[in-house]
Amino acid sequence: MSKTITVLICCIFFITTPQNLKIITMMINTKDDKHLELLQNPSVFRRVCAFLIDHVIFTIVVVMIFFVILGQDNLDISAMPIKMIILLAAAFILYCSKDIINGRSIGKRVFGLAVRDDNNNVPKASKLFIRNLFTFLWPVELIVILVSQQKKKIGDRLVHTNVIVIRKNKGILGIILSISSIAIFFICIILFGVLQIMKQSDSYKVATDYIQSSSDIREIVGNEIKFGYFPMGSIQYENGYGKSDLTMKVKGKNKTISVHILLDKKPGSDWFIESVDY
Repeated sequence: MSKTITVLICCIFFITTPQNLKIITMMINTKDDKHLELLQNPSVFRRVCAFLIDHVIFTIVVVMIFFVILGQDNLDISAMPIKMIILLAAAFILYCSKDIINGRSIGKRVFGLAVRDDNNNVPKASKLFIRNLFTFLWPVELIVILVSQQKKKIGDRLVHTNVIVIRKNKGILGIILSISSIAIFFICIILFGVLQIMKQSDSYKVATDYIQSSSDIREIVGNEIKFGYFPMGSIQYENGYGKSDLTMKVKGKNKTISVHILLDKKPGSDWFIESVDY
């Protein structure tokens, strides 16, 4: 009996220490009891890797939008500064909002990290936005994290948030698979974006209109003409001058052929066919 009482007293003493009370309180206040979060600060390496994934994804999205703007045949050069300002402003807002969904960006999800406030709750969207305002000063932020005992960056100090580990590390293999999956996904997005830019160009439309109206091509492939999904070639456009070199699959009831078309453009005129080979 005395041993039991002694054990109970030790347990009560252990639980009621200030540090353990704080941990227990945070766990009780967690909104989802099925997924209690580990109150563990991540390593700097883990945070840097999560940041790099977010940065690469963000850069790919911005570059794709930039190429879509440049891919317009009737691009007004005088309006480019305004478009770039709008693009950069939208990109800045998008990047600062990367942690708004449950305090976890894509990079943080890969490495099992999350942003939480002092009570271990998901911060408000406004706080998550503000904490990322200084992310573009990442060299300064990295130095602040390295020299700080709490390992907090400028934004975390400003809005009283912290980055914690909410699940154990996947291990090297898990991280490699996650990063590889993200890389493959975004490579596919880039390829899809390039194809869409090419198909939306005026030179591509002129080429497909010519093929559909060509009696010689219809005689070979049949009347119901369809085009392959992956055209190949290049489109160059600068100061009103343009050169387009396209190769596309043309499908019909009778046959499928490959058509190679060269197009040219002069200032103030539309695209015109230079040569066709099939």
